[in-house]
Amino acid sequence: MRILVATKMYNDANRIIDTLTGYFEVRHAESEWEVESELSNRDYSFLILDYELPQISGYKLLKELAEKGLLPSVVLVCGQDAVGYNEDRLKALAYGKIQMIPVIDMDRALREILLAYPEAA
Repeated sequence: MRILVATKMYNDANRIIDTLTGYFEVRHAESEWEVESELSNRDYSFLILDYELPQISGYKLLKELAEKGLLPSVVLVCGQDAVGYNEDRLKALAYGKIQMIPVIDMDRALREILLAYPEAA
């Protein structure tokens, strides 16, 4: 099972990678083009996306990926702006096929995966 962590924050990415490596194949992308390239070239089970990547908003990137059919079946969207008033907007991008889970930060995203896969804890 593959997980793509898309964030500009190396500490967050490294914490997730260190925790899950050995149970999953985990890769890090820090830009829009890296995310799209990874999702185009490999099958991922999870995308953990920082809502505030450097060059593009998380919503715009998710919309582009959804239109191209590149979103994996589970997307955890991290950030203050992903929770609250944007939740419905984000979930609408899923078109009913993708589990879109807004969370406040990368630690919560990691907890969601560990709850779903306790053997990785």
